[in-house]
Amino acid sequence: MQSNIINKNMTYLKYSNHPHFKYQIGYLDHSTSYSNLTIQTLINQTLLIEGANLKTREQYARKILKISKLLPILIHATQDFSLFPITSKNHLDYILINSKHVDSIEQHNNHCSIIFTNNALLNTTRDLNIISKKMGESLRLIHHQKLHLSNL
Repeated sequence: MQSNIINKNMTYLKYSNHPHFKYQIGYLDHSTSYSNLTIQTLINQTLLIEGANLKTREQYARKILKISKLLPILIHATQDFSLFPITSKNHLDYILINSKHVDSIEQHNNHCSIIFTNNALLNTTRDLNIISKKMGESLRLIHHQKLHLSNL
């Protein structure tokens, strides 16, 4: 298993259906990785390169977006890599989605389908409005950081 499985090619992270692993991570090439590490550990390993951690990125999102729940996590602004949740971490349908790789979102009767740029499909019981709002916040966070970096 890779030591750093959260990278710019991931499409989503969710609770695993595999009985031996807690999390499942999907990628653009349709491959899947599994992990028993906590989300905080997985994200902190990825942010270590930039000298950041999950706590500081959550504080940054709170300050910029002026929200307190379901915070997007800016991983690398220069690579347009930001993850957004659509449920709380303890929810059975917990998913973190890479906003860069979402192609479209479709509302069906009792669920939404998130279609990624690689044509992979992820179904969730969350409402289209919540998913769209959280994705928009994630994209605003990337945009804000890019503006900040260009002014340096």
